Amino acid sequence: MDPNDLMVLVVVLVLFAGPILAGGTQMGRRALQSAVAWLTGHHVLVTEAVIVSVPYAGEAGLDTGRIILAAGVLLAVVAGVVGTVRSRRRRAVNAAR
Repeated sequence: MDPNDLMVLVVVLVLFAGPILAGGTQMGRRALQSAVAWLTGHHVLVTEAVIVSVPYAGEAGLDTGRIILAAGVLLAVVAGVVGTVRSRRRRAVNAAR
C-alpha cells in the first residue's frame, strides 16, 4: 500500500469515525429503550419492587419471582450443556475402542 493511500485512509477514518460512532450510539439507545418498553409491557421486566435493575433500563428490572425463574432457566441450560458434553465424550471414547 502506498504511504499516500494510507494517509488518505487515516484522514477519512478520523473524519467519519465520530459521526458513525455517535449515530450508532443513538440507534443503540433507541433500540434499548424500545426493547425495555416491550419487555415491561409483556411483564418480563417490572418497574415496582425491583431487586435487580437492568443497566440503562431506567427503573425497570427483576423482582424476586423473576430472579428465581431466571436462575432456574440458567441452571437448566447449564445442566443441558454439561449433559450434552458428557454424552458426546462418552460416545467418542466408546467409538475409539
